[in-house]
Amino acid sequence: AGDLALFEQAGADPRLMRGWLDHVQNMPAHLMHDVAPEAQAKNYRFEVRWFEQPIDHVNRQHGGTFRQRYFVYTNFSSAELNFPTFVFCGAEQGDIYLEWQRFGFMLEVAREHGAKVLYLEHRFFGRSLPFGDETFNVRSDRVGLLSLEQSMADYEAIIRAEKGDGPVLTYGGSLSGTLAAMMRIEHPSLVDMAFASSAPLLGVDGVADPFAWRKRLTDNFAELGGADCPDLVRRAFRAFARRNATRLREAFRPCESEVSVAQWDAVLGMAWQRLEMLGGFS
Repeated sequence: AGDLALFEQAGADPRLMRGWLDHVQNMPAHLMHDVAPEAQAKNYRFEVRWFEQPIDHVNRQHGGTFRQRYFVYTNFSSAELNFPTFVFCGAEQGDIYLEWQRFGFMLEVAREHGAKVLYLEHRFFGRSLPFGDETFNVRSDRVGLLSLEQSMADYEAIIRAEKGDGPVLTYGGSLSGTLAAMMRIEHPSLVDMAFASSAPLLGVDGVADPFAWRKRLTDNFAELGGADCPDLVRRAFRAFARRNATRLREAFRPCESEVSVAQWDAVLGMAWQRLEMLGGFS
């Protein structure tokens, strides 16, 4: 919801929001091509379940509920009385349907310990859409619904409903790892341990400057590309925002005689994707 507010303030074209919706729903299609067969999970058949979640755990501005999707594997725990529960805390993976293919080793650990395995899909991603087809409509009254606090409240409710009498382990990598660690920190009586790989924790608001990473990238461009480089990049993005077709054609010199708005939007999306990667490699 914070991202939605930024788009609204910038007057962004709804096409960009639809592009983001496609991104969050279909990311596994882009991720799975580089997963080696030996690293993939071995044909585990997860059961799809749905959990009725409050749209807003924090206040009563939105009193409705939505169906959150998650996946359960119980073959390892069926013979155990006090089985542990392993919980993958989904984040920005998009449609989480195939995500366990990238964490097959954790399923092998679950096998060794007779654990029940849960894969939780993050709200606003995949099929867990609080407002259905209207989820990505730009509305200021939805700010705050896509937050760390809301997602942890979702996961707490599902874990309490699914866990056994044994310990609970949350796990994940990157943002999923952050959520796994924060679940242990915020709910120590529920989550007994967390396995968090490459999980940024100091970026949580109130602990560190959330823009410190982007400042570092900007400094990299200035140091290696020249002091005027950051301003040149900002001018380029302003040209996109103003739909200045003449300036864009002068800068990119496209081969096509006519470039559609959708094509310029695609170029803008690629520019954002590459910007932080190039700055990080500098």
